[in-house]
Amino acid sequence: MKWKRQEYFRRKYCRRWLRSILWNKRFRKELGGQGADARSYVLVMSEIAKASGVASIYVSSPNSLSGGPLLIAGNDEQKKKYLTPVVKGEKKLAFALTEPGAGSDAAGMTTTAVKDGDYYILNGRKMLYNNGSFYQIMQLFLQKQI
Repeated sequence: MKWKRQEYFRRKYCRRWLRSILWNKRFRKELGGQGADARSYVLVMSEIAKASGVASIYVSSPNSLSGGPLLIAGNDEQKKKYLTPVVKGEKKLAFALTEPGAGSDAAGMTTTAVKDGDYYILNGRKMLYNNGSFYQIMQLFLQKQI
């Protein structure tokens, strides 16, 4: 197929993946996922990567890079609010860490958030974020100033 050779994929394929069992492979069952173990996940991702490296990154993102921080550090309310729609394929999640001068070194981030009433004012720049053109939920990494 043309998309395999040229390492790109179309949105229609993405919509199919969102409805497939591949999308929510590693998410816990209580969030609507399959609760697959690491071995099963790696086997599925290896097969997808054989066809397209780009496709494997897109499918793996909610199961690892994008969804991982919320799975590890999010509270139950955050997981339900942000991850459940991702697991169901209703929304896509982006991950923004990379900054000029720091790259993906989290300790070198300079983007900050300053509390202003009920909100935060964000100051800084991000250079790269995965799923950038597709996301509805952005996971933004920054330094919080109190």
